[in-house]
This record gives sequence, C-alpha cells and structure tokens, in this order.
Amino acid sequence: MRNVLLIAKREMLVKMRNRAYIFGTLAVVAAILILAFISSRADMENASTAMITESVKKQMELQAQAEEEVMALHGLNASEINAQITLRFQELWEIYETENPDSGVLVVRYWIGFGVGVLLFMSITLTGSMIAIGVAEEKSSRIVEILLSSMTSFQLMVGKIIGMAVIGLTQIVIILATGYFAARGFGLIGDVFAGVNLGSAIWIALGFFLVGYLSYATLYAAFAATVSRTEEVNAAIAPVMYILLIPYLAVVIPVFGNIAPLRFVLDYVPLFSPIGATVHYFQGGLDLLQALLSLAISLAALPLIMLLASRIYRRSILATGARQKIITILRGN
Repeated sequence: MRNVLLIAKREMLVKMRNRAYIFGTLAVVAAILILAFISSRADMENASTAMITESVKKQMELQAQAEEEVMALHGLNASEINAQITLRFQELWEIYETENPDSGVLVVRYWIGFGVGVLLFMSITLTGSMIAIGVAEEKSSRIVEILLSSMTSFQLMVGKIIGMAVIGLTQIVIILATGYFAARGFGLIGDVFAGVNLGSAIWIALGFFLVGYLSYATLYAAFAATVSRTEEVNAAIAPVMYILLIPYLAVVIPVFGNIAPLRFVLDYVPLFSPIGATVHYFQGGLDLLQALLSLAISLAALPLIMLLASRIYRRSILATGARQKIITILRGN
C-alpha cells in the first residue's frame, strides 16, 4: 500500500503543476463565469428572435402575406382573424401549462444533464490522456524499469490511477462549485436547479464519475503500455476513445437517446452507463432506484475491467520495439 500511495503522491505533484491542466481548468471556470454573467443580462425574447435565420424570417413573412391575401380574396378581415387566433393560442398555452406544470422544468433538466454529460466526458478524457502519456513517457525513458524494481506492475498502475483520480475529482469539484456560486451570485439559482434534487444528483454524478474514471483509466494505462514511444500513444488509445465517444455522442445528438435498445445500453451497460445513466438521471429519464441499479452493475463489472487491463499492462509495460497487439498480449502466458 505504501508504494501505491507514493506513486499516487508523485502523480498529483507532477500533474497539478502541469500548465495544460492549470490553464484548462481556469479556462473552464472563466467560461462558466462569463456565461452566467451573459445569461443574467440576456433578453431571452430578443435572443430567441436573433437565432432565427434570415431565410426562416422570410418564410414567416411570406406565410403571413399569403394568409392575408387568401383571406382578403374570400372577403375576410385578416387583422381581426389573426387577433382572434393569437388570443386563442394564448388560452390554449395557458391550459397546457396548467396541465403540465413541469414542462419548463424538464427543459432546464435537459440542459443540466447535457452539461453534466459533457463535463464527465471531458474530465475522463483529460485525465485518461494524461495517464496514457505518463505511461508512455516512463516506458520510453526506461524509468518504469527502475520503478518496477521496487514494486509490482499492479501497484504502479493503481498508484497512477489513484493520483489522477484525485486530480480529476478536484477539477470537477472546482467546476461544479464555480457553476453553483456563479448561478447563485447572478440570480440564476432558481431557474438552473429547478426540479433537481441536488443531494442525490451530486452523489450520483460523483459515483458514476469514479466508476467511469476507474474503468477508463485502467484501459488508458493498459493500451498506452503497448507502445514504446509517446508519438504512438494516440493510435494506441484510439479504441478506448471510440468506446467513450458512443455515450458522449448520444448525449450531444439527442435523437440517438430516443432509440429504445440504445437507450437501454446507455443506461445499464458498463463503460457506457457512467455518462449515459448520469445524463438520463439528471434529465428525468431514470429514477433514483434505476440509477442506483445502473451504478451497481458498473461497480460489479469494475473488477473484471481492471483485471483485464492489469493483465495487458503487466505483459506489455517492459516490452520494447513495435507496438504490441492486444489480442497477442491476452493470448500470451
């Protein structure tokens, strides 16, 4: 355990001084503050109008003109009829809002879930990439041979992962705290967190982040160990990135999330659920028990993923030369 903690401490000290990590975190914090400031002063009605393209505006004008011409042709008063239509629309909209009091909340929850999904993807990708590059650098410089003379490969891998987990969690806490206090400071708190149980939501998000991070971090480390040069890292970890991109794209492109079989995969299949289930829970697509079930499945699968990754890491970390194939490594003794 002592060796694991020493490696974890070393990773934290090195990576927290990394300029990319520091400036990346500060950039996200600044973006949140700027977005909150703009949102607090935005004229949403004018902003919505500004988002309509010129072609759409022209179509709306021509539609109105066509309606007036057709009504005039039949001897109807266009202005009186349009006024009655507007009045009736307002009545119907008020009825809809009365019957669906949570309609506005659902929109807010959707965007919160979207933001959480993007944040989880970015955090796992950033920390995973830092682990992969670190593994390749230690291997190419032969430092790993010195480290493995005093500890096992599993201790080395776990120490790196724990150290990066602390860094990733620190980044997420900073970003979430900035978002919360920015929303509170600029008077957005009532709208931003409407209808969301913050207590359970935060614990669910942190739980899924830890499971997702540990799952992907071990895979990043294992796949990076198959190469001997840092220039080959991106190609080595590409399969892991492709797996991680599936739930991310399903979040960014909502139509994918409406496909029932894919929705089930995103919610309950390990490696996909840390992002998919978290987003759907925030958006109201999963209740607390379903989210906990999904988390339990991912927790149960975590030892198997780590066992597979540790086997790849152990058999390839000291190998030199050309990039090794995963299938060949797993078939070896």
